Amino acid sequence: SYHPEKLEYTYNSAIESNVAFSEIYYAQGWHAYIDNQEVDHFRLNYILRGLKVPAGKHAITFKYAPATYALGTTLSATFGALIYILLAITIFFGIKNEFFNHKKEV
Repeated sequence: SYHPEKLEYTYNSAIESNVAFSEIYYAQGWHAYIDNQEVDHFRLNYILRGLKVPAGKHAITFKYAPATYALGTTLSATFGALIYILLAITIFFGIKNEFFNHKKEV
C-alpha cells in the first residue's frame, strides 16, 4: 500500500536479491524494515531506492519518520501543556483574588 509517509510491499523470491523500488532515493528520515526489523537501504542506479532482501516471503516497509518531526511534536506538546497550566493558574488566582477582595468589601 502507498501513503505519503509509509510504503508497504510483499516480496517473495527463491533467492536473495537487491530489489529496486520505483521511488527516488532520499536517505534523510526514511527507514526501511523487513518483517518489522530495521535494515539499511541504499541508492540504486544513481536515483532509485534499493534494498537487499533475503530469500523467502517478506513484508517490506519504508517509513518516513525524521527526528526533527519527533522533536517538534514533543516540544509542541510540552509548551502546549505549559500554556494550559499557566492559564489555569492565572484563572485560579484571578478567581481567588476576586473572592477575597469581595469578602473584604462586605
